[in-house]
Amino acid sequence: MTRYWITEGAMPMEDSFFSDFIGTGSGRKFPPVDAYETAEGYTIEMDVPGYGEGDISVNLKDSVLTIASQGGAKRAFSRSFRLPKDADAARIEAGSSNGVLTITIPHRVAQPESGRIEVRIGR
Repeated sequence: MTRYWITEGAMPMEDSFFSDFIGTGSGRKFPPVDAYETAEGYTIEMDVPGYGEGDISVNLKDSVLTIASQGGAKRAFSRSFRLPKDADAARIEAGSSNGVLTITIPHRVAQPESGRIEVRIGR
């Protein structure tokens, strides 16, 4: 498994994607996160039992994905993840089932820089 890019605040991005920041010295607590890379892209799974529809937001700005909750009946949190360069931000999907938020981030499809183009005549 390749390790990539998770951050909290201003922490370095490299080799931190798969780190799990359960808490910090400030006493802040975060929902547990599993993050991994597959052949198709990256997956983030966050345990969010008890959070209802509309309690959690997922936003993307300047290649940083932020998952946040203002709390409601549960504790408020915010976690940020810098996307790797090969992530396709336009195709990110998120969903929640059985108390687990799953975010899929596909790899960007490489565009060929050169190659032969077939010419079709009479079609």
